[in-house]
Amino acid sequence: EKEIYGIGKIASQGLPHSPYPPSKIAQVALHSHRYEYALEQLKKSILRAPHRSISYALLAQVYEKMGRTDDALASIEKALIWYPTNEDYKKMKLYLNDYN
Repeated sequence: EKEIYGIGKIASQGLPHSPYPPSKIAQVALHSHRYEYALEQLKKSILRAPHRSISYALLAQVYEKMGRTDDALASIEKALIWYPTNEDYKKMKLYLNDYN
């Protein structure tokens, strides 16, 4: 896991405008239950490419895991702005609305 984060950090520095390195780091952190770190990386990814719906969807997942359902709902709504026909995002929004 540490090796992956190290490689991701180097890639992120080498590609300072690409959203992909922090997004991939965030996915590893999410699966490793390192939610704060995933949150930090996703925010970097969003700054680099604010139009990528997947970043907002991942952010919603992280917030949901942290028990921050209002933030999760706001994030999935942003994902739907960029990709309004995504059925998975719609299902996640319904789940979060029911959870709230």
